[in-house]
Amino acid sequence: MEKEGKKECKKDIDVPIETLMAMRFKKMTQAQIAEKTGLSQQTISRRLSECKLDGLEDFKNYRADVFSHKQRELLDALTPEKIASMSGRDLIISLGVLYDKERLERNKATHIIDYGKVKNEIEELEKEIYAYEAMHKLKEQKRISSGEN
Repeated sequence: MEKEGKKECKKDIDVPIETLMAMRFKKMTQAQIAEKTGLSQQTISRRLSECKLDGLEDFKNYRADVFSHKQRELLDALTPEKIASMSGRDLIISLGVLYDKERLERNKATHIIDYGKVKNEIEELEKEIYAYEAMHKLKEQKRISSGEN
């Protein structure tokens, strides 16, 4: 197989990038990953670099993009043929999970917020605070009027 003018070994393709990522996240060195997978250290480095995941810090920085990419792959996998032969339910659940993860990474809500309910809860808390402050003020006034220090 050719990839951008470079020959790509079949074994290289047989080791999913997710496997390489998982090993890297376990703090394995590229040399250790190469030994375990039978791939060259150069191949490991190239594949992780292509994904911008040649280190744990890079993964943390690009995590939302990784989730977004996986979400796209799952969406692309939802073909009529695939749904007919496999559980579409599992693919849809995976898509939803990755969608939520991506939104979390981008600091966006992952659920619907009932702002009316939140407003009511805030109003109730404000009433409790007001009542507490009023009670505290009365106690202080009683203390002062009774001549206590």
